[in-house]
Amino acid sequence: MTKKKNRVKNEIVLWTLTVVVLLIVWYFFEK
Repeated sequence: MTKKKNRVKNEIVLWTLTVVVLLIVWYFFEK
């Protein structure tokens, strides 16, 4: 149970980082 919860948390962190990186890249290309 704890392991599964931990994995979900890690996936959320990875998705958040990916979204942030994409936003930064898009922002720079828009300028």
